[in-house]
Amino acid sequence: MENLRIPGVLQRFSISYLVVSTLHLISIVKFANHFLNLHTSTYTYHCSDLLPYWFEWIWIIIMSLTYIVVTLCWKYSDTCPVGYQGPGGLHLESKYFNCTGGAARALDILVFGTNHIYKYNSVKKIYHNSLDHDPEGLLGFLTSIVLTFFGLQAGKIFVIYKSDKHKIIHWLGWAILTRKLTCNQMFDHSFNLQSFIVQFFCSVTHFCVNTF
Repeated sequence: MENLRIPGVLQRFSISYLVVSTLHLISIVKFANHFLNLHTSTYTYHCSDLLPYWFEWIWIIIMSLTYIVVTLCWKYSDTCPVGYQGPGGLHLESKYFNCTGGAARALDILVFGTNHIYKYNSVKKIYHNSLDHDPEGLLGFLTSIVLTFFGLQAGKIFVIYKSDKHKIIHWLGWAILTRKLTCNQMFDHSFNLQSFIVQFFCSVTHFCVNTF
């Protein structure tokens, strides 16, 4: 128990589904039925996958902003630059040797401690650093929840709109939007999938919605 890993892949799945399903159930029971029962105009009809579920969107936006602010604005160390998300070690000529994982790792250490996170990260072998970093850490739960929500959003479109044309238009709209949110850093040489940054989940959302 002294070295039990608390965050993990299955934990991330379960929390993501729990949060998204709970928000959706609250939204349906409290707000959505009122909107769906109204005789809507053409404009509100084409927003039927958005307007009734405003409660969910508020929380998803809050989670997204929380992730961005913590990742890019939290000064968690005097020796590491704000916003750094790289592997540390030999990365960038060892400029940020002990900054592995950035704010994500710092939050895990603060909440779980060093004994309860993943200790066999491949980053150690590649960049020759000594710090443990959990790729399924606490901060990444937020992006997983948002990504799960976009899966639900694609499902809403499938159920709400009866016309295949309307379904395809809405799916393509979301695919284009999430693709636009993906920054050029996605293709930078220093990009690290294990940090699960915003660019990655936007790109995955783009791919999933575009191929739904």
